[in-house]
Parts: sequence; structure tokens; C-alpha cells
Amino acid sequence: MKSTIRRAASAAIVSFALTAGAGASDFSLEDWKARVDQETDINALVRLYIDYSLETNPESAAGFGLHGTDAEPYRYDRRLSDVS
Repeated sequence: MKSTIRRAASAAIVSFALTAGAGASDFSLEDWKARVDQETDINALVRLYIDYSLETNPESAAGFGLHGTDAEPYRYDRRLSDVS
């Protein structure tokens, strides 16, 4: 049962990724898909989905209250469009 749920979640996440397209130039969709295929924990799959959402649409970071990553504290802020 768990593997069926994981496969369904994985397929849905990859399907979303393929229709949404890639965002940041340093974001590798192929690497991300490989990580999704290897993952077995549903919580980690959700984290991968959030990572993808943030990389392809930095405006979504505001909804999560995020500004960046540990490595780049202002990663998403810098990629926001200039509203001035």
C-alpha cells in the first residue's frame, strides 16, 4: 500500500514539474526527478515538491514565509521581480 501511495505521489509531483517547466538557471529538473524517483518517504516527497515550487516560482516563497536557503539566505528574495 505504501509503495502504491509513494508511486502515485511521485508521479503527480513529476507530472506537475513537467508541465510547469524549470525556473532558476542552476536548478536541474533531471536531478530533481532522480531525487523524486529515489525517495520513499512521503514527507520527503512533499519537501521536494516545495523545493520545486520555490525554484520555479520564487513568489511562492512568500506564502511559506521563506527568503532563501541555508546556503543562500536571500535566494528567493533576489529572484523576485522589481515592483518599483
